[in-house]
Amino acid sequence: MKNYLQAKLFGIVLESKFRLKRLQVEKVVSALNINPGDTIADIGAGTGLFSRQFAQAAQPGGTAYAVDTNPILLKKIAKKKKTDNLKPVLATDTDFNLPEPVDIMFMCDVLHHVEDKSGFLSNVSKYLKEDGILGIIDFSEKWPPFHKSMKFTLDEYGVWIKNAGLKKVEEHDFLKDSMWSFFHILKSGKS
Repeated sequence: MKNYLQAKLFGIVLESKFRLKRLQVEKVVSALNINPGDTIADIGAGTGLFSRQFAQAAQPGGTAYAVDTNPILLKKIAKKKKTDNLKPVLATDTDFNLPEPVDIMFMCDVLHHVEDKSGFLSNVSKYLKEDGILGIIDFSEKWPPFHKSMKFTLDEYGVWIKNAGLKKVEEHDFLKDSMWSFFHILKSGKS
């Protein structure tokens, strides 16, 4: 029952007109430079808002994985999908459970919910191809209500990505005037 109520609430909140307008989904998808044939993992996919767009952008020949720990949300994604290349994946708190390495990983509003942020980001390298990228959208300045216990600073974030062997290669500021504080593209420090 708890998962069902969470899924219902998330569906209402995550795809509200207010949130959709401010997130600028099309701009985010464009910034990730998804090509036909790419594999993309939407970590913490929620309702599949980004996953659906990623699947379309990766056609033909690509795959988008909608990764979440909530099986009810994944069932909703499976029902709403409009393309065969969108695949729901049930993750755990410690593993994304992806069936293959991906070209692009993406997280929106996810990192602040994770307890072990450094470990979570280190898990990215297990699934990211050598030249792959990780896109992260999250808060650092303007925190929404009920997020006080989840706050982190950009300095802390910098340490976590460094410890995970990642480096920032792009920063997009078109979300700055909305709720979100940053949209970064990261790559492995090895590539």
